[in-house]
Amino acid sequence: MPGVVTGNEAQSGFFGIALSLVTWFSGAAMCALLGACVGPVFAEDSGLIGRLVRGAEPTALKPRARPPLPGPERDLSLRDAFQTSEYS
Repeated sequence: MPGVVTGNEAQSGFFGIALSLVTWFSGAAMCALLGACVGPVFAEDSGLIGRLVRGAEPTALKPRARPPLPGPERDLSLRDAFQTSEYS
């Protein structure tokens, strides 16, 4: 990273430093997002990976946990993303 920042600074000045930081933070955010999405999938796996992620727990679900929320009553469309709902 220091080499990239130095090279971008020499080439583009302060804007190059900003580009280096934006690139690095975008990569870090993608790693966090990927981990948050893949982690639950790995925890539900019945194979070796699932056992490693869960540890001593037999399942990823905790005892006495509340049941999941019900799914939508109809197929959602892009228009639904821009409308208010009773849950927001």
